[in-house]
Amino acid sequence: MLVAIAVFFFSNQPLLAQSANPIYFGSRLGLNMGNASLTPDVPSGISKSMRTGFSAGAYAEFGVAESFAITVEALYNQGGLKLSSGGQEATVKFDEISIPISGKYKFAIENSTVKPFIFAGGSVGINVKSEVESGGQTQDFKDSVESVNYGIHFGA
Repeated sequence: MLVAIAVFFFSNQPLLAQSANPIYFGSRLGLNMGNASLTPDVPSGISKSMRTGFSAGAYAEFGVAESFAITVEALYNQGGLKLSSGGQEATVKFDEISIPISGKYKFAIENSTVKPFIFAGGSVGINVKSEVESGGQTQDFKDSVESVNYGIHFGA
């Protein structure tokens, strides 16, 4: 397991071509603290909390200009939520493969290798698991939810 984690942390390598704008390939590994909003919301007496899972995948970053790049990722995300009432608990699982595409602008700091950045883009998510676990039983409801979803993201 330690070797797998080390590979994730040290696999970001530039692929230098004829261009001054490098191409980077790497991997991502993270913690996903999923939650969901429900319509209608859960009735009173039922509490809702996060489902903790992992997020893992790979990315490619293509340098377009000195300060701008396009990043494409493919990630497996474990999402969902937990419901509990009167000592009983149910875990609702929504796992997906997401494909985010982002524009990334890097701010150069003079005499430094540190480059803060901002990014924004869109993503497509493909549903791979929709099920409820409760009392040792598992019920699949993948056919009752959208198989593809779309989103936007941004950050710094």
